Amino acid sequence: MRADIADRLFEAYRDGRTVPLVTEVAELDEDAAYRVAKTIIQRKVADLGEQEAGYKISMTSAGMQRLVGAWEPIYGALTDANIGDSPAQLWLDRMNQPLVEAELVFRLLADVSPDPSHDELVNKTVVHAGIEIPDSRYVDWFPRLELVDMMCDCASARMVVLGSGRCSAAIDAFEAIAMTLTRDGATVGQGTAAAVLGNPLEALRWLAGKLHRLGLPLRRGMLVSSGPFIAPIAAEEATYTVDFTGVGTAQVTFGR
Repeated sequence: MRADIADRLFEAYRDGRTVPLVTEVAELDEDAAYRVAKTIIQRKVADLGEQEAGYKISMTSAGMQRLVGAWEPIYGALTDANIGDSPAQLWLDRMNQPLVEAELVFRLLADVSPDPSHDELVNKTVVHAGIEIPDSRYVDWFPRLELVDMMCDCASARMVVLGSGRCSAAIDAFEAIAMTLTRDGATVGQGTAAAVLGNPLEALRWLAGKLHRLGLPLRRGMLVSSGPFIAPIAAEEATYTVDFTGVGTAQVTFGR
């Protein structure tokens, strides 16, 4: 059954179509769901020629965890097909139900230890302004999906738009970084980095430990999208710009 689920989700990704939620057709635990996602990434690499690029972290706020019954964050693997540079252009008619999230994205300058301190993470990373575009292979997926659905589908990874950045060691207080998100110039969201597990460095630290327990390293060159500052909003035909104080900006335009 697990192999059938991985095949169905991979084929939906490859062919640009949608499928029913996993929880509508099967019962899987966390370990099985992450194995489904791992198989999908392996198929993307082997069958489509994509390259592993890093990870995204989801469910980094108490509100989002309650929505899907999570007890901790979850992660999804990213390939190079999930990474785009700002300013990016995306097409709504080639997507399912895309969302917009404002996130800091870390680029690793060195391998990260299994239980890193904040100081280690600061000294081994560059932080970028980012806009994550979650989307999913499921029919009518948001907000119906459950935790296992997200885990199987690589945490709804679709696109991470990478904007300007700076050396993390130049930032004194990550939790105080403020964010403003605009749509065609009008403000649609504001927040601070404290919304991400109290500090985005803590999200990165969680990921390092989680991956270590699964036998997976955080390696030099990887990108990690660390979690949204505000709740996701539905993407519309518009230009979205995010500005993070002391870090930089990123922009994505959705057309049809």
